[in-house]
Amino acid sequence: MDLKIVSIDIGTTNIKAAYFEGPRCHEVRQVTIETRTCDREQTQDAPTILKHVQELIDYGVRHFEIGHIVLTTAMHSLIYRDENQRDEPMILWSDNRSKPSMEALCTMDIPFYERTGTPLHPMSPLTKLYQDRAKPIAFVYDLKAYLMEALTGLFVTDISSASASGCFNIHTHTWDLEILNLIHKDITQFPRVVPVTYQAPMQHGDRVLTVTIGATDGVMASAFFMQDTYRHQTKYVMSIGTSIGVRYYATKPVLSSTHTTFCYIFNKKAYLCGNASNNGGNLYQWVSDTYFNGTLPFEKLVDFLEMANPEHIELLAKPYVFGERGPFWRINQNLQFNMQSNNNTVTTQAIFLGMIANIDLMLESIGFDHNHAIFLTGAFLKNSRMAQRVADLLNVTLLYLEDENSVCEAAVSLLGVTLPTKPIIRITPHSKRQSLHRQKQYILQKR
Repeated sequence: MDLKIVSIDIGTTNIKAAYFEGPRCHEVRQVTIETRTCDREQTQDAPTILKHVQELIDYGVRHFEIGHIVLTTAMHSLIYRDENQRDEPMILWSDNRSKPSMEALCTMDIPFYERTGTPLHPMSPLTKLYQDRAKPIAFVYDLKAYLMEALTGLFVTDISSASASGCFNIHTHTWDLEILNLIHKDITQFPRVVPVTYQAPMQHGDRVLTVTIGATDGVMASAFFMQDTYRHQTKYVMSIGTSIGVRYYATKPVLSSTHTTFCYIFNKKAYLCGNASNNGGNLYQWVSDTYFNGTLPFEKLVDFLEMANPEHIELLAKPYVFGERGPFWRINQNLQFNMQSNNNTVTTQAIFLGMIANIDLMLESIGFDHNHAIFLTGAFLKNSRMAQRVADLLNVTLLYLEDENSVCEAAVSLLGVTLPTKPIIRITPHSKRQSLHRQKQYILQKR
């Protein structure tokens, strides 16, 4: 008998719930998440997220008689709980409050990156925990631990979430005691770490549901393509949603001599390696709001990029509107141009050519060979014209699946469900390549 499952993916901007009966997906529902921004801080309300998750579970019980829940959560979340069981707002990866602590951490003798696979950067929970080390914090949660405790009563998190905290040793697969001592915490204040396939019962009225803890969204987006049918095409996956990730799986930790790639644990034989940028699909809304009063249609953005010749455009941009992670992990980088321009169309072209050049630099950082193809996930490249333009500029063959729902589907496979193979659509770059060399050279300048 096929399992009836709701696969719930809690990302940075929305929650997606996919309702499965065995390999068949009957319905997908989405809920938007509100983010609060105050200066460097970016937070969300964890109780509201929990309420949405519970409502999506209730819907599944009523309409599909689900018996299983599998959870996927965004990386690098952080929730403080005090001795009176009061929780502070959930801190996001995009929160930069820990910038003042970065200099001190970077001068310490502890090899943070070599031990954890997480670059030192304000996105890392470690940097926030260090800055708040004198705060009276009783327990440290990520979103996965928060949801698991609320749904099952167990203070546990999955190994991929722990691995993205900056406090978890990638070699011993345990919380790193020297790092915990540095932030004035002990192991009892952190959740117990379990495999991504870990299951626990949840009482729902007079029924008992089974919750599979799952993994993080970046880990799951790439895990989907580990199925044999897709793995033989290429090991590389690029996702462009709010942010950008270029990733691949390795059988052991792969670390960079420059500390500018990440490596997170999926299980004992699979490590997610790659690079990430803060500036992806969120640039579209920002450009529309900043230069076009919120009226720029996506198709018009594609028109601008198709018209732009990166070899001839004079305006160059470092596209770091939302700060920078990959490829350099410079904490003080922001949007920068080589000259002033009053032409909004040209400015838009420069920013997005810079974004694509930055992707090319991230691919170089992980040793990508342009003879390989890359699988695509994320909403930004659902537009076929945009996908073609990106393929042309990167000079890379892009692969995508129709009706791609990789995170929710990969999470379902953790329960042993075999998913049907989907046709692969191939986007081949046009023969005449326009080089991004000038854009990349400008980005490489340190000033």
